[in-house]
Amino acid sequence: MKKVAEVVELYRKLARIPQPSWARISKSLGSCAVVNSVWTYRDLERADKVQFAKTYCANKTSEAKYEVTFTSRPQELANEQWNVESPSGNLRAIVRKITGKKNEEKQFVEIWNGSQKLQNIDVLSLEKHGKIYDNDGYFGSVEWSHSEGHLLYVAELKYPKAISFFEKKHADVKEDETKKDETKEKGVKGEEYVMKEEWGEGMVGKHHPVICILDVDTGDIRILDNVPDHVSPGHVVWAPDDSGVVFTGWCHEPYRLGVIYCINRQSAVYYLDFQKATCEALTDPDGAARCPVFSPDDSSFVFLQSNRKGPHNHCSCLCKYDWQKKESTVVCDIVGTPKQNGFPGVYEVTIPRDCWSTDNKRIVIGSLWRSQAVILVINTETKAVIRLPSDCGGDISVCHVWNDVIIATCSAPNQPHYLVIGQLPAEGQEFNIQWSPLDSPSALFGDILWKILVHRPTKERIHPKYDTLDYESVFIKPSNAEQSSRSLVVFPHGGPHSVFTTEFMLYAALFCQSGFSVLMVNYRGSVGFGNDSVFSLLGNVGDQDVKDVQAAAEEVISKEDIDPNKVVIWGGSHGGFLTAHLIGQYPSFYKAAVCRNPVINIASMSGSTDICDWNFTECGLEFEYKSLADGNSMSIMWSKSPLQYVDKIQTPVMLMIGLDDRRVPPKQSYELYKALKARKVPVRYIAYPDNGHPIVKVDSEADAFINIYKWFTDYLPQ
Repeated sequence: MKKVAEVVELYRKLARIPQPSWARISKSLGSCAVVNSVWTYRDLERADKVQFAKTYCANKTSEAKYEVTFTSRPQELANEQWNVESPSGNLRAIVRKITGKKNEEKQFVEIWNGSQKLQNIDVLSLEKHGKIYDNDGYFGSVEWSHSEGHLLYVAELKYPKAISFFEKKHADVKEDETKKDETKEKGVKGEEYVMKEEWGEGMVGKHHPVICILDVDTGDIRILDNVPDHVSPGHVVWAPDDSGVVFTGWCHEPYRLGVIYCINRQSAVYYLDFQKATCEALTDPDGAARCPVFSPDDSSFVFLQSNRKGPHNHCSCLCKYDWQKKESTVVCDIVGTPKQNGFPGVYEVTIPRDCWSTDNKRIVIGSLWRSQAVILVINTETKAVIRLPSDCGGDISVCHVWNDVIIATCSAPNQPHYLVIGQLPAEGQEFNIQWSPLDSPSALFGDILWKILVHRPTKERIHPKYDTLDYESVFIKPSNAEQSSRSLVVFPHGGPHSVFTTEFMLYAALFCQSGFSVLMVNYRGSVGFGNDSVFSLLGNVGDQDVKDVQAAAEEVISKEDIDPNKVVIWGGSHGGFLTAHLIGQYPSFYKAAVCRNPVINIASMSGSTDICDWNFTECGLEFEYKSLADGNSMSIMWSKSPLQYVDKIQTPVMLMIGLDDRRVPPKQSYELYKALKARKVPVRYIAYPDNGHPIVKVDSEADAFINIYKWFTDYLPQ
């Protein structure tokens, strides 16, 4: 094992590796494909994630391949929230956030042509709305109209000024100033401290989104007031001929539940018609539809449809809405149990804004296929689904599609992310796509090996209803590890309905380069394996998932060169829940454990989380908005919770929390901390300010890894 000082330097080196945030093909295509990209890297000295832009020019050298003829030097970006090209490629809209002279936050909408800035509008000073939303994947939208005369975006509702009951006008205010004040919007007394419901974890300050239309020439802003009062709009796009807007409307009555990672929230696709001044639901208002994306000829749009009942994340239907016929059809239905290595269904929160082929038949989207992120080409007429190959054998994700040119990002556990470009082949030949890297990929980590392992439940662990399910792990190990360092980090994922894929992960690479092997377990209940796998876990958390992880760990120890006395475990959220369960149910197996924002007591969490439905659903209970955790349900929740095993825990435990976590409140970890202290079990509690459920601030993320490494090596036998 390496010394802590060596691991610190290793972290510095790997943290600098940039990752593409987004990449788009310029719509002003000439003889070459111009690709604009934004990359992000961790700047430890500035304790910030820094973004820089790079532009590529790629010429097609044959029917299938591209050659990069120009790559710009990286240029650091300053305070850009949005950067959106117009349909013709002649204009660009930038939303920029800056701090004013009085330390107040300001937002500007800038309109650029190819040579200069045409408009610079201080939108907050106009007091039409609150802050413009960032690209959060749900509500945030910035879209050019087809005519390029208007820009739509989503911002926070402008609330009346709240003032104290006891506020008085100063006696020295002149009469003319008093009259001037009276013409302004009057303040509302007694509203200073009234709570405004937010949309949960990761949505701080987002209470009531509104759709705004900016006139590019005059700078005038109009707020669309025909949106139904009970919905919050997002995923907003222009309707054909700029006749109105089409959007996802999330129902926020009777109260808001956390929306991030939760595809089952009540929502529908709406059409707001400008001429008729009406707003109608195009899909079932009691369903969970989202993310409309129009075809190039505006004849139809695709959208995702989920089941409101059940877990937060599961298989979605891909549907198509015919704009003329005003009817929806299912393109890809939910897949229960896929055929061997067959298509497992669509698992995606959103659809890329530009995803259609020029034939108006096919779409190119990302999804999950067992333990890998993949790109799918789906024919909306024949319903054929083709999986595109990865350039490096690991993960591949679509960034942008334009004129049948695809930009994607590739990575693997031993290969950092890089961009590729490819020409979409003719219908039925998509698998023959040829990828060309836009950059020379970062050096392959030759000292890291990886593979996907398939696990089959033993007879006593087979689910009585879903008896054919298997599951997988991504196993990563150092190729040059010394015999004395045969240590294993077991790493179950959170969710529980998420998945570990074969992408490059900073922590996993760091562990391998520090001498550990890493086992990332996709237990039954993970997404990407069919909907039956997801639903098999409901009512079985704390049992089926725990046994799956333990069986995978024991199998790897028996087949790989792992010392059974050098096994440690860590996980976050539901992965922390499993970590706590495993050290309680298998008290002598793990030599050290780390839990990040773990669920410890489902019963006590139910009243303070932004996703109280999770506590009921995962325990096999029905949830309604009026549901309360009564004696019976709390008893069931307790029976699934790891805290019940606290008397058996002997493994040293380190707890890491984000103090701003709204998903799993910090008091969850504190319950375990107090219980372990009382039982004289070694325990450490680290709290990171200004971090939510994922601990991802640059300084906190770095500190967390070094502390995890030190905790493990301190308790592993030499």
